[in-house]
Amino acid sequence: MTLQENLNNMMGLDDIMISFAVSVGAGIATNLIEDIRSNKNLDARMNKCFNNALKKWEVSQETRNNLHSESLNFYSDLAVFLSNPAKGINPKIKELLHLWIKEIQNDEICANYIISHKQDVANCKLNDVLVSLKNDILTTINIIAERQENMLKKQDDMMEFLQTQMQALTKDETIDQAKKLIAILRGSIAELIEDLKLTTVRRVIEEIELQYASVIENNQELRSEIAYIKGLTLLFSQSPKAIELFHEAYIIRPDVPNYMQMEVRRCLAKCDYETARKLSEELGDERYKIIVDIVSSNNSASAFAVIPENIKRDMEVRQIMLESLVVKKDANCAFLFDCEDIDLPESLKMSNIYQWLFLLSKIRCETGDFIVLSFNASQIDNLKSAQKAVNLFWKKLEETEIKGNFYLIACLHSYWNFVCTQDKSWADSFLSIDRTNLAHLKKCVD
Repeated sequence: MTLQENLNNMMGLDDIMISFAVSVGAGIATNLIEDIRSNKNLDARMNKCFNNALKKWEVSQETRNNLHSESLNFYSDLAVFLSNPAKGINPKIKELLHLWIKEIQNDEICANYIISHKQDVANCKLNDVLVSLKNDILTTINIIAERQENMLKKQDDMMEFLQTQMQALTKDETIDQAKKLIAILRGSIAELIEDLKLTTVRRVIEEIELQYASVIENNQELRSEIAYIKGLTLLFSQSPKAIELFHEAYIIRPDVPNYMQMEVRRCLAKCDYETARKLSEELGDERYKIIVDIVSSNNSASAFAVIPENIKRDMEVRQIMLESLVVKKDANCAFLFDCEDIDLPESLKMSNIYQWLFLLSKIRCETGDFIVLSFNASQIDNLKSAQKAVNLFWKKLEETEIKGNFYLIACLHSYWNFVCTQDKSWADSFLSIDRTNLAHLKKCVD
């Protein structure tokens, strides 16, 4: 089976809808557009879905008016809008496309049309490098927007980089295999990673390595990116191997920020604070400088007390500190949990999983972990809160491909439900978990 066939088979309903919207917006799904225009009823319904989405789009009236249309001319209008950096390259575009997708899904005729043309949509998504890059732009801008205050310069640099690649890759004579593969890694594959579809990503990467071994071997950027992505896919199942892969990516290209961050964390895990400090200074990320200072301090609690409030509130920072501190002999991590109640995230993504993990660690601290199986637990109110949090996390794990990697949380899930519901089946579930997988885990608090 080819790489394209594998990817086509992996596309679910949401993937198909997203691919359709982005392909149309990129102005490349010409066959689909002409087919829709030839059907007056479908034409009118698609147009109605789009304009319904426009009405719900939270932007200025002027921006909304620029795209409002009584006919399917909005396809070309949207393509122009997306390709204009002054208008289309902004965080709101992804929101518009998702609103449009929701409207299409609510229209049976429109939805059935797209599903029946799944192969055509898949071809648009997987064969045209422009789509991969367009997806990458939307994802990148969405992430950058969340950190806009301290990343404006990086935003400009990233946009210039992506625009340059787009211009080059849309000229057939300049497209080569390495660039195509990098575009896929940073587009479709990046989306799968964000959705924690890590098993799927591993299969795709294995296929890429099999079919394009010589291309990868001769391109440092491609080699390092594949090593880094493979590390991400193993982060929650084989962390030692993941760390090796991150290190491999860093050795190949030591100036890439993502690789540098993982290398700092590797050094902290080895208690090599001198190297970690040097790397954090080269990285220029204040968060990582502070993480190194806290973890390497002889009095981490006192050092933590004086850091800027915005970094104190960063739960990802706290989780990285927690993971780094537990490897120190006699380290006390309790000060990290001295914070106000944390809101549960609305989703579970690669970009917020550390917030989830810190939240669950905090609850473990507050409940005294699972000590004995008893209906008379002293912190029953805390356990009810714990039950709610772990049940929500467990439910969201169902939508990912990493549920089997969280043995400790599986234990907590069964135990907290057992205590709160007094349902013996939860005790049976708890006792059925193979706890030999927990042998390598360290207790985070005394």
